[in-house]
Amino acid sequence: MSQRDQSRPSPVTRRAFLKAASGATAAAALTGPFPASVNVARAQSREIKIGIVSAYSGVFSVIGKRSELGIRLAFEKSKYRDRVKFFIEDSQVKPDVAVQKAQRLVEREGVDVLVGPVAGHEALAVSEYSKSKKKLMLLVYGGNVKIAGDSCSRYTFMVGHTIWSVSVPVVPWILETLGKDVFLMGSDYITGKDIVRWMDEGIKKGGGRVVGTAFPPLGNAEFAPYIAQIKNASPRPKVVTGFIGGSDLVALAKQFDEFGLKREGIAMVQTIGGFSDVQARAIGEAGVGHYDIIHYSRWLSHKENQDFLADFKKFAPDELVDDAHALGYDVGTSIVYGLDAAGGVPDNEKMIDAIVERRWVGPRGESSFGPNHAIRHPTYVRQIQKVGNEYRSIPIKPLGITGTPGDAAGPGGLCKL
Repeated sequence: MSQRDQSRPSPVTRRAFLKAASGATAAAALTGPFPASVNVARAQSREIKIGIVSAYSGVFSVIGKRSELGIRLAFEKSKYRDRVKFFIEDSQVKPDVAVQKAQRLVEREGVDVLVGPVAGHEALAVSEYSKSKKKLMLLVYGGNVKIAGDSCSRYTFMVGHTIWSVSVPVVPWILETLGKDVFLMGSDYITGKDIVRWMDEGIKKGGGRVVGTAFPPLGNAEFAPYIAQIKNASPRPKVVTGFIGGSDLVALAKQFDEFGLKREGIAMVQTIGGFSDVQARAIGEAGVGHYDIIHYSRWLSHKENQDFLADFKKFAPDELVDDAHALGYDVGTSIVYGLDAAGGVPDNEKMIDAIVERRWVGPRGESSFGPNHAIRHPTYVRQIQKVGNEYRSIPIKPLGITGTPGDAAGPGGLCKL
């Protein structure tokens, strides 16, 4: 067991299971081999080991912790609550470390199912490892389009999204609603560059015009030079869009307002849910009126989301639920669904055959998997609004169900499972 799981109490109890298991072991020693029906019953009551390799340190640490809670809630509500045992490892957002931790969980701890890491490059590395071991893995984030394309795997399911599915679909809405003159800005690493490239193509195909492009370094807090590029663009853009990550976006949004771009009527549209409720609160008044695209909001009104929020309130009362919790929950319910289909036994092949056919309505809305095992999820345009004294990211426009193509023309190339 990892140090983390030893040092932190689990919200599920396994005392009754361990007591029963020890009793069954003693009985076996006394009575010898059991009939086949008893062996099946024993298999259906044994411990289920879930190994989570995620970010528990660094810039994405909040995602690891929140998504883990979502997974645990799904099991807490299931008939497996007293059989499940979690093994937690920190990937440190490094591909080599993530693979080493996955190896530890599979080869030493003997986990039945892996939950994979957050960042795309480490998710791809662990997906290749899980493929070699024929070990089922579900990704909460890890939205590398290659995993939906030419590096797809029978053993990997992209439950959260790809960076394509929560960026490109917003382009037609931008051009129709906000304007056709667009300035693109992406953090200077693979995710930011890919999103800018795809959006550039979509804007031009849609009859829009890209009036400028900038790539600030990741971890940048000073945006004056890039705001100057926006101001000097000709014609002046109506929209600034792309992907600026994490705390960098808080700094950009505040300086965007300070330098007068917001007062000029220039809108910001972030991808991958950049303006979450947490971010909206950190930005404050400077963020009001800006937009993002994502597949979840705590403010969605459908019954399944309201039930999810109520369950989470009981399970973890101090949590401000966001998309990481919802994605973790969808991962957990998908594992539970696979276990149910396999008769309560963590038979990976039977679980995979069931999960790929799953259709469900969850906190995000109606979801399913494509033939490349990439999620088909709802997408929403959200806007930061002030409600009373609180800043919220409110869904204002559903964009329908979005998947990630796995054909030769898709963003990650051709998927051959």
